[in-house]
Amino acid sequence: MPKRSRKQNLNCIQRALDGPTGKRWTALPCLSDHIVILTSHVTGLFGAYTGCCGEAIEHDYVEAIMVAVNSTIDCPYCDSLHTELASLSGHGEAAKRLLKAKSVDAAMKVVNRPGVAYARRMGELDVRSPGEEEAYDALCTAEGDARAKSIKALCIFLYWGGMTGNTINCTKKRLLCIAPCSGLTCFSMLFFLYYGPLFFVVFFYNSAVIPCFGAVFGEKSKSQVWFFKFTGVVLWVMALIWIIPVGILACFLSICFSSLREQVKDQLEYLLGDEEEVSSEEEEE
Repeated sequence: MPKRSRKQNLNCIQRALDGPTGKRWTALPCLSDHIVILTSHVTGLFGAYTGCCGEAIEHDYVEAIMVAVNSTIDCPYCDSLHTELASLSGHGEAAKRLLKAKSVDAAMKVVNRPGVAYARRMGELDVRSPGEEEAYDALCTAEGDARAKSIKALCIFLYWGGMTGNTINCTKKRLLCIAPCSGLTCFSMLFFLYYGPLFFVVFFYNSAVIPCFGAVFGEKSKSQVWFFKFTGVVLWVMALIWIIPVGILACFLSICFSSLREQVKDQLEYLLGDEEEVSSEEEEE
């Protein structure tokens, strides 16, 4: 299971160089989760942003979903990126209140949408813990199967981003001797070296492109749907480049270690529609 580390009182060096470090990955959960993440990324996320090969989700709804997931993960990268995008999309200061939500009910009081409730619940359950299926069924009832699939893909994407950002931050903290270096592992170092460049690019995009967009369009930012779709596609492409190798490696290892496949079997059925096919076959028999 992912680890959670909370520090309420960070000194100035920690705030500047690391910030809060919430949920983060260890080796085996990272591999098993990447099977689900790769599948979701290919089959659902692009459609969620663009409407191509999937059901498009409104840009302000997308960012509310992202912030709701991050309210359970506490990733500073996702905070600065998606909270700012949510604010620009029309949520304003409500984006910050949503980020501080501590429960599904609290999140719904800020943005009363079924996808926000699912996003918060899925984040609490780390994608595939017991109870997620019931939450997803409720989302399908409220939004329809096609939109629910797109919303789930968005949630999984933010979960991946938040967990990745926190794992990078945790390693960076140890490399800078803010935390004991004894906590460094081979996995954390390899993870940092592999995903670090991607998050540097994300940091640049968030620090340069998004502020320029906000400065140019001001109050009109929320109506510039093209920019939010463009940002979604940029994030999709960049993430895909890094996710594919890890996802393929995890899939290969799942052939050798069936426990990896078993951990994500139910999630893959939801994403690929296998569960409906199996049910129909059973009815025919």
